[in-house]
Formats: sequence, structure tokens, C-alpha cells
Amino acid sequence: MPEKDALNPPVVAKTILIVDDDGDIAAVLAEAITMETPYRALVASSAAQVSRLVQRVKPDLLILDYHLPGLNGIELYDWLHTDPLFENIPALLLTASQKMPHREITQRQITGLGKPIELDEFLATIHRLLDEA
Repeated sequence: MPEKDALNPPVVAKTILIVDDDGDIAAVLAEAITMETPYRALVASSAAQVSRLVQRVKPDLLILDYHLPGLNGIELYDWLHTDPLFENIPALLLTASQKMPHREITQRQITGLGKPIELDEFLATIHRLLDEA
């Protein structure tokens, strides 16, 4: 008789990587994801941290702040998508600036949201992006 675990493998939560250099914003986003969704949230504040993290974990969704030190969110997205392992990961770009880089995000099929973020819209967008992936 097969073991029960073999018939019902554990469900692995999808992982969302939040990249924001503002620790308070990243913490609020991670907490909202953890409390309101079945997904797991990881946080990085720089491209260097992302580089180390993605060696161990393949995220299912990227949430990128546009204004990051070193690389901006779109440049980080482009860098990650040069690796075939990450080329199909959807992304959500967040920006507090009045000028969302619409042309760049449209070309890359990135979804954009302005800050301040409306929580229900944010969570609905996450669900939609992960359902489409």
C-alpha cells in the first residue's frame, strides 16, 4: 500500500520576490502577501541581494520598485530575464514617481502600479499575474 504522502504530495506555495530599498514598504508588502494570500514573500533591497537569493530560490513573481540603488527595476528585470531559468517570470513594477515608464513596461509585458498602493488592487494584481503564469 502506497504511503499517504506519495498520494498527496505537499502543496508548495508560490514565491514572490519583493525588491524594494525602502525596508518599511517592503515589510508592509511582505506582510500583506503573507496575511492575505497563500503565497510566500521574500524581500531583497538591492540587485546584489537578488543575485544571491535567486541562486537558491526561483521566484514565481517579481515585485520590483522602479527606483533602486544601482539598477532600476526595469534594468533588474532585464538582467534576470537574460537567464532562461527566469525568462518567463512575470513582474509587477511599483513606482512613487508621477511618470510611470509606460513604454518600457509595455514592451516587456510588465504590470505597473503607482504608489501609494491600494491594497485590494495590489493583491488582485498578484493573483492575476500568478494565475496567468
